[in-house]
Amino acid sequence: MMIEADAIGEIRTINANIIGPDRNMEIQMDDFDGNGIFSARWETSFWTAGDYQIRVDLLGEFGEMDHKTVPFHLLAKG
Repeated sequence: MMIEADAIGEIRTINANIIGPDRNMEIQMDDFDGNGIFSARWETSFWTAGDYQIRVDLLGEFGEMDHKTVPFHLLAKG
């Protein structure tokens, strides 16, 4: 699964936090082509189906912080 976040300004880091029923994981996001869209790849093959949240945390150049959380349901592989 690709996770993308649109961000502008002087950005130090952006991380995607996968929050699930069994475990959590943090993935660093990168702006590979300099267009302001940061992305990360989450391999879901070894995760159980269920309700999850992806929280994207942004840390700005001067220490400012922002975040956005999106709920979703991961389906069982079949």
